[in-house]
Amino acid sequence: MTRSPFSRKKTRIGFPNDCDCRDGRTYAVVTGATAGFESLESRTLMSVSAPLLKADAPGLAHKAEHQLAKHEKKVEKALDKLAKKLDVNVLGQILDVQIPKLTDNLTVDQATGNLVGTVNATVKTALGSTVVPIDVELERPAAPSTADGVAAAATVPILHLTINPIHLNVLGLHVDTSPICLNIDADPAGGLLGSLLAGLSGLLGQNPLNLGAITGLVNQILPLGIGLNLNQITTQAGHLVGLGNLTLTAGGTTVTTPFTANFGNLLPGGNDDIVTVLHLALGPVNLNLLGLHVKLDNCNNGPVVVDVTADPNGGLLGSLLAGLLG
Repeated sequence: MTRSPFSRKKTRIGFPNDCDCRDGRTYAVVTGATAGFESLESRTLMSVSAPLLKADAPGLAHKAEHQLAKHEKKVEKALDKLAKKLDVNVLGQILDVQIPKLTDNLTVDQATGNLVGTVNATVKTALGSTVVPIDVELERPAAPSTADGVAAAATVPILHLTINPIHLNVLGLHVDTSPICLNIDADPAGGLLGSLLAGLSGLLGQNPLNLGAITGLVNQILPLGIGLNLNQITTQAGHLVGLGNLTLTAGGTTVTTPFTANFGNLLPGGNDDIVTVLHLALGPVNLNLLGLHVKLDNCNNGPVVVDVTADPNGGLLGSLLAGLLG
């Protein structure tokens, strides 16, 4: 058998023959070693390899989802806490517009032939009020299409009301709106108010016009009120929102429709110090009041926009709400 270069012939450690007892000490004596070669082919070599590191994708994903869920719960709790701090009684009346009866007769616009007038409407919020002029326009039909002067169309145009953009500032809390337009048509077969106001078509076909009678008939649907009221502040899908109602009152009849408004977003591209407390984009809205068809929009077939913003440097309310939502 071939030996390896380091194989030993025989090694014995013993006493006393193999003992070198110099100075009373015991030393081990190696009696001999021989050099040789041993083939590796007959050997079984053992090896240990490091296991491959495998990414546990499902486990990592589960951990990430768990961390995200914890974060979302924290955000939701923070939003719930913020919702309780925001006083719905302070922000509740977002906007209330009251358009009174006409005190002066409508007049004829020589350029268009339509009847026009102006009234001063009161605009209120929960924190203050102002007076804004409202343009009133009554479109005259080109000519009556039936013998009794009632238009053959399904509805009769009654009023077009235009409210220019509103801007209020109360102690650093701003309320700004887009233009607001109301188009009111009457459906003679749609209900009491529709039947009553459809008679305007006959009056508008007379020559000369009885402006007093026409103004009196228009006043049957005035005063007219538009209200945006916030009822609840809550969270939806991780966002702070306000739930409320649009209320429209005309001719003593009221209809409502719900809306959802968003809270607490910075105005894009604007001053970072100005914080959006509430942003509402509503409509266009189509409502029916006993045969009066009312369309509410921004005067360009788009939504009416109301923004409530807080300026931390503008006053007490601005500073308070900007601190909560900024």
